[in-house]
Amino acid sequence: MPDKKTVSIMGCGWFGLSLATALIDKGLTVKGSSTSADKLPILAAANIEPYLVNFLAGDETYDPLFFECDILWICIPPKIQGGNGQEYLYKIQRIINAVNPSNKTDHVYKFNRRLWRCECNR
Repeated sequence: MPDKKTVSIMGCGWFGLSLATALIDKGLTVKGSSTSADKLPILAAANIEPYLVNFLAGDETYDPLFFECDILWICIPPKIQGGNGQEYLYKIQRIINAVNPSNKTDHVYKFNRRLWRCECNR
């Protein structure tokens, strides 16, 4: 990962926050998101650039600067067992649409202990 300098982590819960701090320790610049404004000071205190990001239908909030990165980790749980599968698919589609197509960002999706890499913009 030596040529990668900025990582955005969508969803700084238990996994995303741990990942962010490990990457910062390796010298990378990390942007982190939360759907809760109350959590943004926690991210800032950990040297993570905080962003409020929410892709709920009818309540979409994000700063395009969050998606200007070399790697985008998507660490939001699908909550399929709770019956939110369709909502999750909507969120993923909106995230894909928010990423600047001219940006050569690598995307990594984290789903329940499994990882997938998407090369959507290549």
